[in-house]
Amino acid sequence: MLTMRIRSPARAYEKLGDTSALENPQTLDEHSRQQINEMKNRQLVPRATCTLALVALLTILTAWPVAATDPTDWTGEFKTSVHGGGVFELSLEQQGDAIQLSFNAAYSDGHGAAPDGSGTGKITPKGTVEFTFEDSFGNTGTGIINRAGKDIIVSMKMANVAEPRCLPFYGENMRLKRVKK
Repeated sequence: MLTMRIRSPARAYEKLGDTSALENPQTLDEHSRQQINEMKNRQLVPRATCTLALVALLTILTAWPVAATDPTDWTGEFKTSVHGGGVFELSLEQQGDAIQLSFNAAYSDGHGAAPDGSGTGKITPKGTVEFTFEDSFGNTGTGIINRAGKDIIVSMKMANVAEPRCLPFYGENMRLKRVKK
């Protein structure tokens, strides 16, 4: 396809080799407008097609990582860093709507309490997991897990605090990254 940039109607006629229309300005204007509109219409179709293809490609590439995670499967191992140099790890196993969870937490340098714990939960109609837990120090509580793409957001509330040194590991809106399925 031949594409030209037209700065003026007279220049277009010169490029095309048709200078007869230049002698009558009224014909030039009417004829030029018609030619320019035809050229614009010819260029619109490829541009619209390319734009549509680009939008479709971007939509597919954006949705791909989200679609890769099965929204009904919660099974996996997750991990996050805790302020003060600690690590919190959570493992989820699913059977139907029932969830079994286990976790451990510790400071990297070994100081303080290092609780291990477990609990049970259930998938709610809202698509979240509600659970109860107890750790190795006798602390108990409840929690909610929400999806965040491949990761999860965990919020834990204490019901009974037996050992307060474990509290830095339990909090609201903790983002845990998936480390393995």
